Amino acid sequence: MDTSFYVGTCQVEPRLNRIVQNGQTVELEPKVMRVLLCLAREPGAVRTRDELLEEVWPGTVVTDHVLTRAISHLRQAFGDSPQQPRYIQTISKSGYRLIADVATGADALSGDGQSLPYLALPVQASERARGAGAPRGTAPRATVVHRRWPLALILGAAGALLAAALLWVGLHPPPVAQMATVVPVVSTPGLDYHPMLSPDGNLLVFSRPGEAGASDLFVRLIGTEREVRLTTHPGYDDYATWLPGGREVAFQRMHDGTCTLYAVPAMGGVERRLGPCGPHQHGLDASPDGRYFVVTDQVLPDAPRNLYLVDTRTFGREPLTQAPAGEMDLNPQFSPDGRHVAFLRGIRHAGITLIDLYVVALDGRQVPRRLTTDRGEIAGFTWTPDGRHLVFSSNRMGTYRLWKIPLGGGEPSYLAGVPTFDPAGPSMAREGGRLAFEEWNFDFNVWAYTPQTDTLSPLVTSTRWDHQPDVSPEGGRMAFLTNRRGEHEVWTARSDGTQARPLAEHAAASTPRWSPDGKLVAYSGHADARLAVFAVDAEGGTPRRLTAEGDAFYPSWSQDGRWIYYSTSSEGRWQVWKVPTEGGAAQQVTTGGGYVAREGPDGRLYYVHYYESGLWRLLPDGRSEKVVEDLHPGDWTNWDVTEEGIFYVARSAEGATLTHFDPATGHHEPLYTFSTARLGYLSGLSVAPDGRVLVSLVDEHESDIHLVDSLLI
Repeated sequence: MDTSFYVGTCQVEPRLNRIVQNGQTVELEPKVMRVLLCLAREPGAVRTRDELLEEVWPGTVVTDHVLTRAISHLRQAFGDSPQQPRYIQTISKSGYRLIADVATGADALSGDGQSLPYLALPVQASERARGAGAPRGTAPRATVVHRRWPLALILGAAGALLAAALLWVGLHPPPVAQMATVVPVVSTPGLDYHPMLSPDGNLLVFSRPGEAGASDLFVRLIGTEREVRLTTHPGYDDYATWLPGGREVAFQRMHDGTCTLYAVPAMGGVERRLGPCGPHQHGLDASPDGRYFVVTDQVLPDAPRNLYLVDTRTFGREPLTQAPAGEMDLNPQFSPDGRHVAFLRGIRHAGITLIDLYVVALDGRQVPRRLTTDRGEIAGFTWTPDGRHLVFSSNRMGTYRLWKIPLGGGEPSYLAGVPTFDPAGPSMAREGGRLAFEEWNFDFNVWAYTPQTDTLSPLVTSTRWDHQPDVSPEGGRMAFLTNRRGEHEVWTARSDGTQARPLAEHAAASTPRWSPDGKLVAYSGHADARLAVFAVDAEGGTPRRLTAEGDAFYPSWSQDGRWIYYSTSSEGRWQVWKVPTEGGAAQQVTTGGGYVAREGPDGRLYYVHYYESGLWRLLPDGRSEKVVEDLHPGDWTNWDVTEEGIFYVARSAEGATLTHFDPATGHHEPLYTFSTARLGYLSGLSVAPDGRVLVSLVDEHESDIHLVDSLLI
């Protein structure tokens, strides 16, 4: 399988893991190349998903997502479209097949290395169609000519065929995505986010953090450097939406626990109060006719977040959606004609995202229709001006890119013509086709704080996310999450940060944790479009799934290693459960609510509540007591329990302070204060046996706003 061959007009070079087309080279990951070789062995034949997973990822626990991602990479490399495929065709509820002509020998593809390249006659379309439903191994192939011909005649025929092929390609060049011109329109230092283009595309309103950590609204006149600050309030001004006519911007202001909706002239002026909003409300969009706002709101702290239609005159509201237990509906947007609302549904909190794109029709209040099935991250979406597609940012291929999907559903197609690095928050104008989006640059690295010397030093660094560290019991190794290879995975390294390597080729989602004997690592990973708890040998191998149903987050071990605790909302409210390490039925641990949990050296369970400040300890009689008051709700994983006490993060106006709490004396000792921007809620905290405290710090965090002047969909 080392021999180069052609698929359509593309040259495939397996040894170099690359595809060459029209002089352009696309590098592939080894697994992606192996998927292509599996398909190319029998062009035209259907290869099922199970066959491809078994052949490319043998003996490894992976989900369909890795295969979908590989197919998407191949389509991107070929410039292919799932709606009108020329290379790879999706066979519904089955698998995939290679429909492009393969210009190399069957023997060469089988890997014996003995056959010579040969001339192949293209498979006719009628033959390929007949082979679509044939069993594997019986699909029509290119015809091989085995007669012995004089060398001159062979070379002459080859030259004629080559000339004819070049002429055909010259007259019928393969479609190549036209690259759009992307220009930065807001590139000030720091964060600029939530862009929203005016209906005519000439104005851009966006949010920027204020001096005291809140946020204000700004507007930029496209094509100029003119920028106007719209708000100067100490509260959080966000979720800007254009009112009909494009002369005013409505927005939501949160201040001192109170939510209020305001409007402000598009180029600055006096604000006017529109009406109240709920304390748990976020997300805001105005209908094209101005009659309604659509928002995300939460009636009670533990209740699901659903969509509501708000009358802009009376501010009465009516429910639009009902999210399933444990999930939420987010980021609603009206379609350009006002007949539909698109939104995100799933789980999103503390760095864990299992989200898909949905749409609901307002006529008759129909059941929401699911458009994507990735259960991954969607970093914003927007409607196209004609309302026939949605453009969204997703990491469905491992890295964030822009995609589009029809309103009627189907497989998303990659917007290869829009060069991006890490896009989010796309917004399209309703006239002219302008597209604005955020371009982000994150860099998380693992650092070690040494209390004895009051020093901070880097341990694990890269240009991507390295976070959620956990130190092994003997202190010689550490595990952490990283997206160096695209998706987040569990990696290990020595305690000094050297010899970093992947532990399991499996998409992970949260908190790797070492077993008490240091032989296993537990983590939450993707499985069957859900999240489950897995355990894998500390030296690597095949992960073993421990939880069966529902989504399971944030695993941790009991002191004796017999149980693994985890969080789930399968019963409609977040609770702590535990499952036997050797397998068996799960048992519920908390009854009054509970989230991330760890068993302390005293054998008692310490845990936090979902979206509630503090740290609790479970008592032997089943009651609980609050042992730490000032652990922020977002710092779910930024704490650890050791023989020396509890280490946690306390946030204030001064920053995020690493704090030691001694339960015996009740004394809180501040150790080190980080800037709030450096110590994020996704960090994770682990105390090593030598007293060092490992945290993940943000070493770079920037976002600009870029613009495509005219996007053709």
